[in-house]
Amino acid sequence: MTILPVASRCAGLSFAGFFACSFVIAQVAPSQSPSPASEEVVTLSAFEVSGEAPQGYGSTSAMTASRIAVPITELPSTVIVINQKLIDDTVATSIGDTLNFIAGVNKGNQGTGTQDQNQLAMRGYEVGGAQRDGVSDRLISAAGGFDYAFIERLEVVKGPSGVFYGNHSPGGIINFVSKRPLATPRTRISTTIGSWDTWRIELDTSGFFDSEKKFGYRLATGFANTEGVNRFAGDPSGGIKVYNPSLSYQFDNGLRVWAWAAIMRDQMNRIAHTAHAYRTGPSTGRVLFKEAELSGNNIYSNLTEVNSDNFELGATHSFQLGPVQADLRGLARKYERDSDGSRIRGIGPGVDIFLDAQNNVLGSDSRFTDYAVVDQSLARVARRQVRFDSRFNTTEGYEYGLDMNLRFALGPTKSNLLLYGAYGTSDDIGQDNVYDITNNAVLLSLGFETIPNGFVLTTGRPDPTFRPDPQTVIDNANIVNIRNLTFRDDTTYSIGAIERLTFLNDRAILVGGIRLDKIETLTAQTVGNQLINPNRSDDRTTTSSLAGLYKVYTGDAGTVSLFYNKNETFTPVFTLDRRLATFGQRFPNRIAETDEIGAKADLFNGKLAVTLSIFDTTQNNGLQSFADEDGSVTGNPISTYQAPTGLRNTKGWEVDVNLSPRPGWDMIVSYGDIEAKLESGVRVEAIPEKTFSVLSRYQVQSGALRGASAAWIYNYWGKSLLGSRTNWELPSGDLHSLVLGYSRPQDIGSFRGRWSVRLRIENVFDRPAALPATFETAVGVTKPRNYRLGLSYEF
Repeated sequence: MTILPVASRCAGLSFAGFFACSFVIAQVAPSQSPSPASEEVVTLSAFEVSGEAPQGYGSTSAMTASRIAVPITELPSTVIVINQKLIDDTVATSIGDTLNFIAGVNKGNQGTGTQDQNQLAMRGYEVGGAQRDGVSDRLISAAGGFDYAFIERLEVVKGPSGVFYGNHSPGGIINFVSKRPLATPRTRISTTIGSWDTWRIELDTSGFFDSEKKFGYRLATGFANTEGVNRFAGDPSGGIKVYNPSLSYQFDNGLRVWAWAAIMRDQMNRIAHTAHAYRTGPSTGRVLFKEAELSGNNIYSNLTEVNSDNFELGATHSFQLGPVQADLRGLARKYERDSDGSRIRGIGPGVDIFLDAQNNVLGSDSRFTDYAVVDQSLARVARRQVRFDSRFNTTEGYEYGLDMNLRFALGPTKSNLLLYGAYGTSDDIGQDNVYDITNNAVLLSLGFETIPNGFVLTTGRPDPTFRPDPQTVIDNANIVNIRNLTFRDDTTYSIGAIERLTFLNDRAILVGGIRLDKIETLTAQTVGNQLINPNRSDDRTTTSSLAGLYKVYTGDAGTVSLFYNKNETFTPVFTLDRRLATFGQRFPNRIAETDEIGAKADLFNGKLAVTLSIFDTTQNNGLQSFADEDGSVTGNPISTYQAPTGLRNTKGWEVDVNLSPRPGWDMIVSYGDIEAKLESGVRVEAIPEKTFSVLSRYQVQSGALRGASAAWIYNYWGKSLLGSRTNWELPSGDLHSLVLGYSRPQDIGSFRGRWSVRLRIENVFDRPAALPATFETAVGVTKPRNYRLGLSYEF
């Protein structure tokens, strides 16, 4: 048998060659007896998740926690699934609309300043990236690139899972499951309109090119735009455009091959409501909510943009090797992503000048300005100069993966051995330049308004009359700070093995794994035209995991399991030290490990699903951001830098519940209690102590109102720490939303389908609340009451 040598050679082939190699594997592998074509299209390998639960928001299986499709009650870790029904029923558009339903997860502004970015707090750590089908996702970035048009469902595994997916945030993994051709043809057309001139159109269609249903296709596209909660005329107006075509072909011998592309052009306006926190006592502060619509945090224009191109070829095949059932999956992915986080804003020594209606100065720097003073009199916020932050990043590379899952019996014990390998390359270029105009005469000549004592008015209502473009600021800048141009080339090799043993009549499961990662990196940094400290590194690390699960109850009512999970992850650190004393040195890598015990249940044919966990996670070599206001640490005034803080520990408990008490009534309830601290004992900034969410939705099942529905959504986040500059405590906050809907069958011509309409009213009571944040100058504030009306037709 030549399967393994052929498969191993595939890992080193080119992008196209890898795909062709899958056909070779199909020829050397023993083929199974063909079955009718109608059955072939629904046959799933170990690398494909089966259907959803019979009803509600609970899902019965997932891949993210094990790399293969496994029932959730047999996974000895905490995994939560967000399915398509939940996405549709909540009229979800942002990543927080669904992930905020998960215990221990919070989508606030998390220190992202003025932009609504794709960052979450999960189990006391920031999570800013994601996986797609078990491979690092290059569509999403902190600055943008997320859209539900690309996603069939989301799977979230909490805590370190390095043996399964290599380096990632200790908070956990978010895995996007891509849209693939469906077993049953279906087309869905939807449109959404909403507050702030928001609109969206989406098409998702799937079918077959042939009568035998072997050659399938699916096309998902979406187009959207918005003025945003703050209207800034200088912002890009391109909105978001996404294209996701995919093809698959099922051979008679069981081989399935696929190809897909994911293309995104994102210029969505994401300026968020923010406000300052002002002093209320020697070590306390309070957010002035009325400022959220007043200031816009001194932004003239937000130039955020993300362009991504991803292409994948892959194949799966199942075959018999004597007593061993083998499942093979190979994939190759090419990616390119350009992101721009640039903006034009007001800055200056002392940062802010707070003015009343007569332009009298009320204070400078909110940390030293009393809340009572600005609460009654604040009319405008000014800054002394104008800055263009030029921030762009380009990433491109290839990733290849090969997984082989071997299933066989060892007497009464069932063995499931997963062997896998991955190879990837990545070229990354990032630049961060700053251009300042500090000369009042120049600012006045450009059209900026000034006040008698020379301050430049940068925000207020009505908006400033002049909105500079980047080139204008560059041409007139009298201070230019070419902070750095960073080059990074990575080559990554990974191999691993995960053994899954099932015994005691399938009631006990023991999982152990080991993974070796080798990362070769060339990092270089320039300041001006000078090359600083080029660094070549060769990092090798081994991570391991051990977990066990026991089904304490299996019967007609369902399954109840207890589990223990000990896992770790390796996080290579490529950040260079910006402190003058140690400038250019690379910070040490990090290892995070967790101990977790819990229980999970799937009862009453999917009507009740519960996951309860208690965890303790520790990470070494932590980094913390600090402000360098006078430039004495970095040489750059009003900048930030990172410095080591030792160990970082997060512990707590969480419970996630999916419940369908009766037909038409679906509920989600989640609660998380988290204590996140640094080695010094200081709480970790921007991490809420508690999270609590409830979704209760009922759809009328009979009578004149059949098809009508109503859903109440409640999100709560506990107290959090406001960054290292103040260590002020932000209060807890909450958000109430209501979704009203109606759905009914409707034939249109020869199309027999169903149309649905949903109206989402967010922040029903129109109460502002502070979101977890890191800077007192840009505390995120919930949006005022807003509306989304969605209409869809599916046939």
